[in-house]
Amino acid sequence: MKVFLDTNVLLDVLSDARPNHPYSTAILQVARQGRLTACVSTQSIIDASYVQTQSSGVSVEQFRAAVKLLTSFVTVSYIEKMDIELATGCQIPDYEDAAQISCALNSCCDAIITADEKIARHTSLPVYSPKVFYEMVFGQD
Repeated sequence: MKVFLDTNVLLDVLSDARPNHPYSTAILQVARQGRLTACVSTQSIIDASYVQTQSSGVSVEQFRAAVKLLTSFVTVSYIEKMDIELATGCQIPDYEDAAQISCALNSCCDAIITADEKIARHTSLPVYSPKVFYEMVFGQD
């Protein structure tokens, strides 16, 4: 199974203060073991960088080390021109969500993992919260 990890999942992994941290971290561990393919967009990495280094006080060096580890086992997909065109021409009110959904579809992902529940209304892909996906993989919490 190939899953698309939304930006908030990356932020969960990078900060143990976030409520979905244990679930998101466990999901990435499954990907690291090769039991699941995880995909993130370049946009998510850039957005997570901004939040972590500008708002959360994480050093650029710490963030770079985390990304180096992450990209050793996670697929990184580019937001392409066609994703931007889809986001521009569609009815999804959140432009960034539209581009992320398009990227997930173009990356042939089977599902999206996100804490953003409104994404589910705008895609045919199954959408799971980190906790729900964790429970699917590991059983009940």
